[in-house]
Amino acid sequence: MPEKQGILIAYSSVYGNTEVAVEALAGKLADKGIKDIKMYDVSYVQHSKVLAEAFKYSHIVLATTTYNCGIFESMKTFIDSLISHGLKNRKFVLIENGSWMPTCGLTMKTEIEKLAGTEILNEKPFSIKSALKENQLVDLDNVVITIEKSLGM
Repeated sequence: MPEKQGILIAYSSVYGNTEVAVEALAGKLADKGIKDIKMYDVSYVQHSKVLAEAFKYSHIVLATTTYNCGIFESMKTFIDSLISHGLKNRKFVLIENGSWMPTCGLTMKTEIEKLAGTEILNEKPFSIKSALKENQLVDLDNVVITIEKSLGM
């Protein structure tokens, strides 16, 4: 069981646009009064540190870029770590990015569903094409509301 009710945002961002999107998400969550939010770029932060945080938090946002029609390498390695260490009983939100055809969200979903007690909060991954657009902010607000409800707020 998770040690605390809070949110871990683990992301990888090739050109910085995925990072901008998760920063916007974290800001919106904080605006709702959610105080326990940790955010790590798995391309730069030691995976063991992010893995330890995953075992603490009840909710995990995974955000990454489609790379060769799959999951960007550093995120794939992180997800493999979650699976090999048997993380369970977590709630996930998936965010995918891709310039012309974001596909990594469904691949992440398939991988994450291998974890026991997994609940994926967003039916379809929140999808970004290159950069978060103004017209997607309402959809991002809906992601925030979904997380907020799941936390019992």
